[in-house]
Amino acid sequence: MKKITWAVFIVLLSFNSIKAQDDPLAPVTGTVAVTNVTIIPQPGKIIENGTVLVRDGIIEAVGKNVSVPAGARVVKADSLYLYPGFILGLSHSGIKMPEKKDTPKVKDPGNPPNDFAGITPERKVYQFFDAKDNSIESWRDVGFTIAQTAPKGGMLPGTASVILLKENNKNGSVLKSGTGLLATFDGAQRMYPATILGVMAEYRQLFRRAEQAQEYSASYDKDPSGRQRPVHDVVLEAFYPVIEEKIPVLFKAEDILEAQRAMLLKKDLDFELVLTELKEGWDLMDDIKSSGAAVQFSLDLPEWKETKKDSAATKEASEEKKMLESRRENFMKKYYGQMGQFAAAGIPFAFSGLEVKPGDVQKNLQKMVEQGLSEDAALAALTTTPASMLGLERTAGTVETGKMANLIISNKPYFSKDAKIKYIMVEGVLFEKDLKAAKKADASTIELVAGEWTYESTTPGGPMTGTLILKKEDNGELSGTISNTLTSEESVLNDLLVTKDRITFNFNVVFQGQALTVEASLTVKGDSFEGSLNGGGESFPIEGFKVPQLRSKSKTL
Repeated sequence: MKKITWAVFIVLLSFNSIKAQDDPLAPVTGTVAVTNVTIIPQPGKIIENGTVLVRDGIIEAVGKNVSVPAGARVVKADSLYLYPGFILGLSHSGIKMPEKKDTPKVKDPGNPPNDFAGITPERKVYQFFDAKDNSIESWRDVGFTIAQTAPKGGMLPGTASVILLKENNKNGSVLKSGTGLLATFDGAQRMYPATILGVMAEYRQLFRRAEQAQEYSASYDKDPSGRQRPVHDVVLEAFYPVIEEKIPVLFKAEDILEAQRAMLLKKDLDFELVLTELKEGWDLMDDIKSSGAAVQFSLDLPEWKETKKDSAATKEASEEKKMLESRRENFMKKYYGQMGQFAAAGIPFAFSGLEVKPGDVQKNLQKMVEQGLSEDAALAALTTTPASMLGLERTAGTVETGKMANLIISNKPYFSKDAKIKYIMVEGVLFEKDLKAAKKADASTIELVAGEWTYESTTPGGPMTGTLILKKEDNGELSGTISNTLTSEESVLNDLLVTKDRITFNFNVVFQGQALTVEASLTVKGDSFEGSLNGGGESFPIEGFKVPQLRSKSKTL
């Protein structure tokens, strides 16, 4: 996935999908009972017509013959399916980084300040975490109740923490801090280290210096006599837990070459390694096994467009085109099938979400299952494996007595077609999703929203204005276009859906030669709408108003 600069980000309004707000159902008492539900407490196990009893955020009982105490809030879940809440590997969930400013000129590009060079391992999640950020709700909507999150930016963006995906205050959301040091192969802009080889060299140098600094500090503490006091260096000290093997290095390595380079650094420097956001791992199984690295596969997969069956048009297509389509089909099978191969080879893995849109996650997981990943292995990668990787196996990952009440409840088995999540519970707080919201609006609603709308959004670059045109077609369906004053470009709306009071759509836009798919969702109130526009972990408010239609006056002769 291509990276978007802040300039592009602002010009495009950073459009991303926003979902309807879940309704938080805080327990009336401290006790909730989910009854008559099919429970999948962990991979490979099932309890039919069971009950899960939750008290004060902890699972108190699980099974068929669970007594429901008087005063408990009862959620009747007949014909529904209950799973452990999913656990997301590395992400930027809840992270709001400050607006990037133009990088000032550096006197010595060969030796720039650490923060200019992207070397900021001392940064912590709490410095940039916003418990109200829309990304938390977006991930919770698709079944994730816990996520590992880290700051963004540069070759060493900062140290990760584990958070609960519920609206809370900053301190209340953090479940476990200091769970890994994020590292990437992203070079600096017009200064050292600008290349991948430069990044690797800088990483080695920092690690060795940190080892020496830690050794000297420990020696000084034992006997300071006649020695200079050690100088504290927050950058080097951020490596100490890695050197002591208390936390791993979370190396973002998308392709085979990046993964091999990360494993080479691990071999040379001897640290615990998690290959995160891995996308091309099919030729790495033997290397990963021998290195002892852990794996987090990226949930950001290329869109699989099914090859159409032979038609008059395809029969006339050139042999070259048919060959290209066949190659793409085989590539997609390899891409989506690698998780099944890892599972068959006994290599445990979890999933990361640095770049994927949460709304694409379920369909991507279902496609993995179609290509050979068993449902049990997929569930393990979403629950028990990440719980073990993050040291949470005694707290989360399964539906068991004494564990945190993190649950999801769906109308069908989660990996089956058309399955939708109805309830999500995070530490005992229940959120209900309105499954009826996906139904199309009636003709009168479409008639009300059809027309021309103007909108404005406040972005870091100033106000953004534009026009949204919704047109009722002869078949009763709705079509539309959207434009904005900054790009002077008009785009066709795709997947346009109108519900009772909500309009959702996506569209394609090209800026500086880069094609992007953007999504939006708006809540309509009469002749106005409001909502948010999201992208890159940032969110901007938006409001719009319907343009009154002018009635033509008949001429008097």
